[in-house]
Amino acid sequence: MDEVTITPAEAPGCATNYAPADLTEDVALNAILSWSNGAGAPSFGYDVYFGTDPDALTLVSNDQVETLSAPAGLESNTTYYWQVVPFNLVGEATGCPVQAFTTGGTVDIIMTNGSTTTCNANFYDSGGLDGSYQNSENFTYTIFPGSPNSVVQVTFTSFAGEACCDDMFIFNGNSNAAPQIGNLF
Repeated sequence: MDEVTITPAEAPGCATNYAPADLTEDVALNAILSWSNGAGAPSFGYDVYFGTDPDALTLVSNDQVETLSAPAGLESNTTYYWQVVPFNLVGEATGCPVQAFTTGGTVDIIMTNGSTTTCNANFYDSGGLDGSYQNSENFTYTIFPGSPNSVVQVTFTSFAGEACCDDMFIFNGNSNAAPQIGNLF
């Protein structure tokens, strides 16, 4: 039997549903960029361009997936531009928009009872970076997204405590009555 190749009739349309959305602020330095397929069939994939100058973007990926980790080395409080251009055998989409987002600055937070929408923060116990916490400390700190339908990602670069006495519980909600999704110690 002969092999049959089916060629799309036209180039695909531009991607849609970009995340982070255009002009989003306080984006984490390790953000995940994502998008949805627009019209047509990007059978070969997506060219993703990235940079700090919207008129001089650099190709950073040409893959068939609809997500990409932001390039390493993003700087705090910097506006980045990115463009996704789907392509197939006929050619590439034309007129695809350039999206922009601004990274947040790193904020140091000393644990107390409280909440934040900060996307890029270092959390410290009451002793700060170099000190020790006090006995019998018990705090509830809520981290929630700054815009609707967003998610929160928490990365622990280090965590130290005493196995006999220290616990950290992580809940998926605004109180300790919400479903528990993590427990350190």
